[in-house]
Amino acid sequence: MRFIVLAGLVTVTLMVAGCVGLSESKEEIQARHRSQCNEFGFRPKTDAFANCMMQRQDAESRIAYERSHDAELSGLRSEVFSLRMDNQFKDMERARALRDERKQWVRSLIQAQQSANGQK
Repeated sequence: MRFIVLAGLVTVTLMVAGCVGLSESKEEIQARHRSQCNEFGFRPKTDAFANCMMQRQDAESRIAYERSHDAELSGLRSEVFSLRMDNQFKDMERARALRDERKQWVRSLIQAQQSANGQK
């Protein structure tokens, strides 16, 4: 029975924590937790109420931690994408330079051949 109640608390905590705004103060967050624990039927100054408050805070901290890492991972993905695009651009520049060098070499061969044909 306790497991079901705790699982329900964690589920509700995760759902509600998704709605937490960044502008909430610690007092507002604690007030929201108190209100929710009261709605769950826990009475203040009991062990069950204290456990409810701790679980809510832990779940909210976990979600904030995951969100910050998701944002960091997204930033890293963007950076990797940007580096790949830069490398592709550099590769394209190298390919163009190599192509231009080959064109110049072919032109010089053609000119050399033409001048050799003209001297014969």
